[in-house]
Order: sequence, then structure tokens, then C-alpha cells
Amino acid sequence: MIAISEINFDVDAYLSNGGLLRDLALPSGAELKKIEHLAKSGALTAEIRVHLARIARFLERAAKLREERIITRERVTEEALQSIWHATGYVDQ
Repeated sequence: MIAISEINFDVDAYLSNGGLLRDLALPSGAELKKIEHLAKSGALTAEIRVHLARIARFLERAAKLREERIITRERVTEEALQSIWHATGYVDQ
């Protein structure tokens, strides 16, 4: 399973080829710690930092939507997830 946080993984290309965000693995705690360590050490390029920041924004917004839907027991749809993903890209452009 591909993780959304893989450095060289192009989520936009994946989605344009029919991929689903629901099929991507979320980063584990260990992966997040590794990314944090790399960021603090200065080992990440500006491009990678922008990519990871977009993923962080997506995960934060998706988690917020999920929390809102827990009360009504509605599932977060693939369309809603993709809408969130696309909205996060405009911050970096």
C-alpha cells in the first residue's frame, strides 16, 4: 500500500489516473517522527517541505471533517476527501 506521505509520491497524478485517497496509507507515528527529525535537521529541500506541509493541511482538514461527521454518523466520502486535497494545493501556488 502506498503511503500518502512518501516523499516522491505525486498524489495529484495518482488521483488524475483514477486513484482514490481512501486507498492510501496514512503515515504511522514512526514515519511522522522520522519526518519531524529530518525537518529539524535541515535535511529536507524546500520542495519536500512544501509537499509535506500540503499533506499536513490535508490531514488536518480531513480529520476535522471526520470529527464533524461523527455526531451525525455520516461517512466522509471520497469526493469530500478529494475536494479537500485539491483545496490544499491552492495555498502553495
